[in-house]
Amino acid sequence: MASSPSLLLAVPRLRLSNTVVGPVTVAPGANPAVQELEAYSVADREATSETENLRLTLTSTAPWVAARAGALRTCARRSGQCIPLQLTFSTASLAAGAYSATVLVADPNAIDAPQRILVSLQVGSTLPDRVNLYATPNGGTDEFAFNTNSNIETNASPSNSWLTVMQLSAGTFNFVRPFRIAARQQPSGGQPLAEGTYNGTVQIRNSALAADNKTVNVAFQVTSQPIAQAGTAALRVRIAQNTPKQLHRVRINNRGLGRLAVGAATASVTGGGTWLTAAKLAGFDIIDVNLDPANVTPGVYRGSVAVAHNGVNSPLNVPVELEVVEQAAPAIRFQGILDNAVFEENDVIAAGGIVAAFGEQFTFQEPAVASSLPLPTELGGMRVFVNDRPAPAYYSSYGQVNFQVPYDV
Repeated sequence: MASSPSLLLAVPRLRLSNTVVGPVTVAPGANPAVQELEAYSVADREATSETENLRLTLTSTAPWVAARAGALRTCARRSGQCIPLQLTFSTASLAAGAYSATVLVADPNAIDAPQRILVSLQVGSTLPDRVNLYATPNGGTDEFAFNTNSNIETNASPSNSWLTVMQLSAGTFNFVRPFRIAARQQPSGGQPLAEGTYNGTVQIRNSALAADNKTVNVAFQVTSQPIAQAGTAALRVRIAQNTPKQLHRVRINNRGLGRLAVGAATASVTGGGTWLTAAKLAGFDIIDVNLDPANVTPGVYRGSVAVAHNGVNSPLNVPVELEVVEQAAPAIRFQGILDNAVFEENDVIAAGGIVAAFGEQFTFQEPAVASSLPLPTELGGMRVFVNDRPAPAYYSSYGQVNFQVPYDV
């Protein structure tokens, strides 16, 4: 039986104040401060009637971060009642480097549950000793972004020239302070730079993290050569254990001049392993990146893909992170039901409409496409129900299913 709109409004609809935390930075041998978010129900009308019905359970995928739900209280950044979600860290034993984890926020009573919070951690400084930037001689720019865990003082040299450093908006929750080092071929009020390499420095002072207090050397190359840029700066993929491998295609673009010739791609894995492979797609400037979770224990794994090319910044490196989880029930991601024509969140879904649902663990078989009409209600070992009515499906895969909303719902 279909649920009425009034009944749906009475069910808690889980919302989180933030779904990304970090990167939280911490010195080696130390633990960062507790980070706090808030959970609430959008059905809450300035009262506790719906938020108090939330029964949240929080699970972390990494031992260095733990999560718990606190007692109901007045929201810190909105009206009504919220449940605080506290993230505590045990990072003193971690070596310097980047880490990430997922905190699953589940609730058996709520619509839009479960939801996930991505937590990224940086042990030690995120600042390299050297930054290489590239631009074309026709007014091009390039930049490098970094974060600190406190307010800092910066100084770019040469001053009032092609090199600048600035703090960006940190948003509502100031877990970190984002900064950007930028180089411009045609400085504001100055003369355009001729082709060549220009050297400068950015000095960082008064950071709460001692490793941040350093001088970063910046090399800015103005060039007429090709400059390769990946369509995806980094890949982060979540896959269930012992499921079919996933293919992700990364287009290599040219933001420079001349013709870019893309060569071979080489995959490497931190700490060893065979879960990551890469190869150039014949005839295209596209790299096929395959991630295979077979016989990989649950956890977070890192690697990279190096792409050779004829540009000035060869090889181009694309970081890859794989999170392997245990097999579980299918889960549609938050706001993951979209009209297949426009793919806009919160759009209206109508009876008879073609819909795409995004999530994970929909099927562990290879992707399948319906080959005949009428569309089947089972495809690739998977079925979709809308208000308990089977829906015709025309595409199924691990993380996406396309189906038609039944006319009689």
